[in-house]
Amino acid sequence: MGNCRSRDDAAITFHRKSSSSEVSQDGLQHQLDFASTTVDENHDDWFCAPAKVNGVKMAMDKAEEKSAERDLYTLLQEARTLDREGKHDEAIDMYKKVLAIQKTKLRDDESYLIAMTYSSMASVRLKQEKIAEAMKFYESMVDILKRTRYLNSMIFVSDKCTHIAEKCDRLSTKLQKNIHPGKARIMDLYRRKLIIEEEILGSQHAMVYSTCECISDRVNRLANALEEPDEIIDLFQQELTLYKDVFGDQHRAVAKAYRKLANALRDQNKLNESLGVLSEELAVRRLSLSDEENDSISTAYKSMAAIRLEQGQLDDAMDCYQQQLNSDRRSSVDKNSALVAETYHNMGKALEQSGNLTEALEFYKQELAIAEEDRQGNEVVHSTRPHECIARVLEAQNRLDDAMQMYQRIARIQEEAFGKCHSLLGKTYNAMGSILQKQGEGEEAQAMFQKATQF
Repeated sequence: MGNCRSRDDAAITFHRKSSSSEVSQDGLQHQLDFASTTVDENHDDWFCAPAKVNGVKMAMDKAEEKSAERDLYTLLQEARTLDREGKHDEAIDMYKKVLAIQKTKLRDDESYLIAMTYSSMASVRLKQEKIAEAMKFYESMVDILKRTRYLNSMIFVSDKCTHIAEKCDRLSTKLQKNIHPGKARIMDLYRRKLIIEEEILGSQHAMVYSTCECISDRVNRLANALEEPDEIIDLFQQELTLYKDVFGDQHRAVAKAYRKLANALRDQNKLNESLGVLSEELAVRRLSLSDEENDSISTAYKSMAAIRLEQGQLDDAMDCYQQQLNSDRRSSVDKNSALVAETYHNMGKALEQSGNLTEALEFYKQELAIAEEDRQGNEVVHSTRPHECIARVLEAQNRLDDAMQMYQRIARIQEEAFGKCHSLLGKTYNAMGSILQKQGEGEEAQAMFQKATQF
């Protein structure tokens, strides 16, 4: 047993020596060979020898780990130096050596270090304006970090996706290739970012909406650079599909994308298709009871009414305006009167242009009632639009005395608001002169016209 104790003491000595960073790899290998030989030659001491073998093996593993760390640090420093010196291809080669070591030596919970190496390689390629290669490296980084499932890593990926996309955008512009072949990959990065943020933060989080705004802005810039109408429409359809894939069919971003697509279709005179898309938007908007969604519903009905008027379908347009009114009335109190007044005005204007003067007059009067109420509660409100519309319709109906009274009322409001020398008064006096002329009051009409020229 004494012999065993002395050998055990020796194994411990070897282990202590091997724990020192000064012990060479060759020295450790010699210790391992010695311990293994001891096991073969001393079968009666089999219960002591494994301790020696395992101790030396652990020491070798630690030494290999330290050696790998030193190699990685050296290679990374060399790669960064080469990058700073502008030797980008050589830097990439050095980073590839780093990757080779990392993939064999790092533990699973250290895989984020591999992701960071891919990120560094992508940055080098972006400096060389090699967008396609940079995107591949970034995609490798994203895939690794997504597998880690760590919250911080996921948020980092989300931010990195935006950073990459913005860099690619700037490079595309610099290369005078606004519609760059890599635009699909750039949009895919935004898609990944949205998926990550929605998964971590939820679809209603402010960061998610911010990303949607970034995508919307990018799509708008691409659309402005396109000349073919079909390509513009296809671009807005791609944006709509992106939001549907990430959020499903009932998200606010989906509704906004419907609106953009509807406007694009209307610009191309595809009115029926535009109406169909607006109906899809409304179906999404109606799921929310918020004031913001009510305002958007109101605007959608307004657009539908305008399209119906372009198609010469007055009754359908009035139905849309009535739906808009219903939505306006559900909005918050501080906005209600202005929204309703605007809709009354549009309804009156549509009827007036179609020759339905009596009905138009009624809607203008309802607009005026709201305007008068606002004037009583707010001295800075000086709009005379409903008064002018009523006066114009009365004149068209040949109700000249009533029209003159309305213009006189307009003049008083303008004098109170702007003084007696404002240019708006000149326009009102001209209108009054025209009525006097129609009434056969030639001298008074000329005096009024002369008065109007003073402004």
